[in-house]
Amino acid sequence: MFINKPFSVRKISENASLSKWAVIHIKSVKKLELNHVLLLFLADISQISFLLISTQIISVMSLSQ
Repeated sequence: MFINKPFSVRKISENASLSKWAVIHIKSVKKLELNHVLLLFLADISQISFLLISTQIISVMSLSQ
């Protein structure tokens, strides 16, 4: 199962300092790997807490669809 691409890519790119390469890569990542990928490509350490919360919300939304 893949994450909802428009929701996840838009929200992550608006609220975190990720490079374009990382955002493009996230489009094709399975939801179970999303948290790991965000931490690998995170450009701003201060955003880690937000991203961890975001990935949990994205996972819940994906499961409910």
